[in-house]
Amino acid sequence: MAISPSAHRNQLVLAALVVAHLLAISWQVETDQHVPLLEQLVISAITPCQRLLAASGRGLGATYHRYVDLRGAREESLRLSQRVRELELAMEQREHLAQQAARLRETLGLRALLPLETIAAELVARNGTSWANTVTLNKGRADGVTLDMPVISPSGVVGRVVALGPHAAKVQLILDRDSGVGVLIERSRTIGVLEGLSDESDSGDLPMRFVPALADVKVGDTVVTSGLDQIYPKGLTVGLVSRVLPAAGLVRDVFVVPSTRFDELEEVLLVRMPDESLETPEGVR
Repeated sequence: MAISPSAHRNQLVLAALVVAHLLAISWQVETDQHVPLLEQLVISAITPCQRLLAASGRGLGATYHRYVDLRGAREESLRLSQRVRELELAMEQREHLAQQAARLRETLGLRALLPLETIAAELVARNGTSWANTVTLNKGRADGVTLDMPVISPSGVVGRVVALGPHAAKVQLILDRDSGVGVLIERSRTIGVLEGLSDESDSGDLPMRFVPALADVKVGDTVVTSGLDQIYPKGLTVGLVSRVLPAAGLVRDVFVVPSTRFDELEEVLLVRMPDESLETPEGVR
């Protein structure tokens, strides 16, 4: 049997009146704590929701604060990393300047020992192959540099000038295959000619040619310039004997390890030789 719309409305109104009546009674009835029953029911109903909302709020707040802290920590880490890089770069620059100053002091100290006029120069380019070994300096004709000028370093002979520009000079190193330096064994005074790198060279040592078969030469002997080539002043350190080969007829080959550290070479001295003399400089072997 279908219920008419008016009957349905009446039922809703009746239900509403019953609920209202119950609410009114609940409001008048007090609990043991002298709190209206309705109020206690409402509080009991909404308290879990309030606790859930409060917990969610605290969780969101904590998450937000952690995010802010992590972001701040990341920014601080990036700032500190940048500062570390800046300090490392500054230390590298200071170390480079300190090494350069030490090399310059060593080079200028050599200048003080030579009773000859010298010109200080720096390497600006290298050209090294298995046969040709040259470097370019930042001093040239306008600075007083001339062809065949000997070039030395605090550790030994470097080479000679073979080409010139107004403010640049090309230097043939003693490593070059076409190089030749008049040398002698300091201990025994045995003379010879030091040539550049060859097929016989072992680990960078250089052949000393025309050494008499009966010459007194030993591994470890110091080799210096003889002055007989009319280019290098007598007595400059060239290197140490590394090998002595058996005699072949009237001569034997001797090999010499250069004392100059060519891979570390940055500053050098060009020596202006007097026209009338190639005597041994005081203070130099």
